[in-house]
Amino acid sequence: MAALLCLAALQEPGRWHFPAGSWVEMDTRSLRVDAARSRTDRVDAFPGRRVPAFSDGLQERSRRADVWQGRPCVVVEYDGARLWLAEGVTLPARDLGGRALPPDAVRAERTLGDTTWLMDVLELSIPVEAAGRSFDCALEASTSFSVLPSGTRCLRSWRRWLSADVPGHVVRQDRQCTGDPSAIPHVYDTRDELRAFHIGR
Repeated sequence: MAALLCLAALQEPGRWHFPAGSWVEMDTRSLRVDAARSRTDRVDAFPGRRVPAFSDGLQERSRRADVWQGRPCVVVEYDGARLWLAEGVTLPARDLGGRALPPDAVRAERTLGDTTWLMDVLELSIPVEAAGRSFDCALEASTSFSVLPSGTRCLRSWRRWLSADVPGHVVRQDRQCTGDPSAIPHVYDTRDELRAFHIGR
C-alpha cells in the first residue's frame, strides 16, 4: 500500500540506514474518543540519501558545560540554534526541521524564518511491544511552530519511540497537527505503531 502524506516524516533522508528493499508497515489510529478509524500504511526505505547536518551553514558562537539527566553534556550555541550533546549517549538517526541530529544530541532548538523547532529526549531506554516483539527504545518529544504567509499559526508535535533495529527507526509515534491558535503542544490526536518490518539484503 502506498505511504500517505502523514507518514512522510518516516521517509526523510537520514532516517533510512538499511539496505534497499527494507520496509515498515505502520498502523495508524485516532486517539480521539469519537474517531476510532484505523489503517495500515507501508513505507519503503530509500537508502543512500543524505540530510544536511544540524550545524551545516551555522556559525558556532560558544560552548559551555552543562548536565543532562545526571550526565555531563556540552551546550553548543549557534546563530538561531542551540544543541545539547550528552556524554556516553548514542541515539538512532533523527532529524529536526530537515537537519540530521548528531547521535549524542539530547536537546535541540532551531529557528529559521517563521518556524521554530524544539526537541527533547525524555528517556534513553524504554521497552515497547510492537510487531510481535519487544524493542528497547529511546523516547523523544519534538515540536514545530510556524506562521504561514496567511498569518495562520501552525503547531505540530510528536512523541517518538525510536529503535535502531527498525527501518526508519520509529516503533511508535504520537502526533498532533493543528492551526488552532489556542492549541497546547503535545495534546496528541493520532498514533502510528509498527505492525511489521523487513530488512533487505
